[in-house]
Amino acid sequence: MKKLFFLVAVICPILLNGCTSVEERAYAYGITNSMSLSNSDALQIMSYVEEKVSFEPILVTSDSESGADAAAFNEFERRIAAVDDEELSAMFSGDDYYELALERDLGNGDVLRLSTKSWPVQP
Repeated sequence: MKKLFFLVAVICPILLNGCTSVEERAYAYGITNSMSLSNSDALQIMSYVEEKVSFEPILVTSDSESGADAAAFNEFERRIAAVDDEELSAMFSGDDYYELALERDLGNGDVLRLSTKSWPVQP
C-alpha cells in the first residue's frame, strides 16, 4: 500500500515564513512522500493545511521517553482539529495514507513526535 506521511513541523515558524517554493516548504514541513505528488498537488495540500493550522511556536518539552507538555499537545490538537477530514481526503486517492504530526528536535539526536490524526484515505 502506498503511504504518504505528511508531517507538519510547526516548531519553526521563521523558517516556514521564509519558504516560497514547494520544495522549500516540503523540506520545512518534513514531508516524506512515498508516492509521486506533483508540485501543484503538494502545494494545494500544504496551502490548505497552512490555512487551517496556525504556525505560531508551540513549546514542547520532554520529561521521559513518552512525556510531553500537555498544554502544547492540547494546543496542537486544537489546531489540527480545524483541518476538515473530508476536504483534505479529497486531495488524495486510492490506498494513500497521510498523517499530521508535530515534531521537535530535542537537541540530543532524539525527536519528539506527537501524532494527533492519521487517516486512511477512502477512494
